[in-house]
Amino acid sequence: MRKTERRFQGRMLLYCLFVSFCFLTICSKSSFLYPLNNGSDIQCFFTVGKGMMHGLVPYRDLVEQKGPLLYFLYGLASLVSEHSFLGVYLLELLCYTGFLYCSYQIFSLFFKQALAKYFYIAAPLMAAVTFTSPSFFHGGETEELVLPLLAFSLYLLLRYCREEYPGPMPFSWLLLSGLCAGCVLWMKFSLLGFWIGFMAVVFFSLLVTRRFARAVGSCFVFLGGMAATALPWLAYFGARDALDDLIEVYFYHNIFSYSAQMTVGERLIGVGEAFSRMLYRTPWLFGALCIGVIGLLILRRLHQNWLGAVAPFVCALCLALGLYWGGRHFTYYFFIFAGFTSLAAVVVTYLIVTLGEKLLKLRVSMPNRRLMALSAALTLALTGFSYFVCENTYLLGTPKEQCVQYRFAEIIHQKKNATLLNYGFLDFGFYYAADILPVNRYFCLLNIEDERLPEMRAQQNQIVRERGVDFVVMAINPAQDVESLYLPDLFRNYEVAAQQVDICDNNIQVKYVLFQAKDIGRPS
Repeated sequence: MRKTERRFQGRMLLYCLFVSFCFLTICSKSSFLYPLNNGSDIQCFFTVGKGMMHGLVPYRDLVEQKGPLLYFLYGLASLVSEHSFLGVYLLELLCYTGFLYCSYQIFSLFFKQALAKYFYIAAPLMAAVTFTSPSFFHGGETEELVLPLLAFSLYLLLRYCREEYPGPMPFSWLLLSGLCAGCVLWMKFSLLGFWIGFMAVVFFSLLVTRRFARAVGSCFVFLGGMAATALPWLAYFGARDALDDLIEVYFYHNIFSYSAQMTVGERLIGVGEAFSRMLYRTPWLFGALCIGVIGLLILRRLHQNWLGAVAPFVCALCLALGLYWGGRHFTYYFFIFAGFTSLAAVVVTYLIVTLGEKLLKLRVSMPNRRLMALSAALTLALTGFSYFVCENTYLLGTPKEQCVQYRFAEIIHQKKNATLLNYGFLDFGFYYAADILPVNRYFCLLNIEDERLPEMRAQQNQIVRERGVDFVVMAINPAQDVESLYLPDLFRNYEVAAQQVDICDNNIQVKYVLFQAKDIGRPS
């Protein structure tokens, strides 16, 4: 790589960091401008990750549904700060910067540097579409952290289609993609559909050119990369006699307990319903996905061969099937499709250039410094726009003292070495604000039906019945009186210490109630 090109790559990387910093600082609740990230998933990840750094073992000591690599990353974030989300914010910053830089590499596959430099303009537009989407839920979700892995693998796949095919994909590329897929396996395996599509494209492209042995060998190399990522986790859980817990909670319950019981036809209909809902819920990101994937499929002049047109469509289709096959379609699931916004940037740029050169007889040209200044101004303007559109920003700048989590923490801290139970709902940040690690395995109630995992609610009820913790926090309907709850064990052993109506998941009002044990230290 020439010196001038290295400088340009370095400037582009710094610019990707600048774009990421601007949008994440305003839109992510992990930002230092927010009092806390009150997302239930993020709080669960932080609680388990922090516990991991303090010697607790995921699944054996703390039950949650995501993969151990995700908890490890959150554990590292907790080492940066256990009392803020600074570490999570830095993790988000690293991941989205990596995603944008990989997106620039994809952009460069289709355009020479004279046009590739216009990624300076594309990057903030991609970020605006991404972070103003309702699928950007709180900030720090698994889908966001997977984006750079998806973009890097997509880059290798498109480069293979453009530069290597009809030859085979280099083994080194397959190994790297396998490593990316392996990381995703140990974070959230329902996102692996993209890599299933990736290998389907590679495998069948080699079959078409009658390279059967190479096709099989490519699969083994890819799977070898995935297997390598399993070794540290097999060692970690094996050394702690917790392999059975890993298999039971992460794999068995996610496959058989969390997903709905449906026929194949019902699942396919569910996938279609999920996409129709996303068309209504997050039209800009949905539109960017369609423009990128379908645009590449139609605009054949962008490709060296048929494979490059088909590959992104196959990957997106497999990703959608894997993501929604279980029958659930929360809005934040769709955020993973932000990984295809780079393709929308390619298609839109190609159409603008074609229109300008062929129809209007214009040539796009701008000095680098002027382009960078314009792009920086566009980034700041779109960041300001995001403040008014992003659903997270209602919490931006809120004093900690107004947050229910910190108000309850003040009461909890009056008891030395207090213990806490998040009773009957997901973790919304009460462990975090009080700086308490859970003392029981089922530290919150996951989205699994009671009949499929009866011991979860049973353990929580047992703790309340035996007055096993000092404080219990609940979430109830705002219109409901606490005294009207029919929970004899709770009211026999605990009394109301505080209650407050607050917002959860950006648009739902909930009444949180803190209970304190009666006559702490004396048996019931």
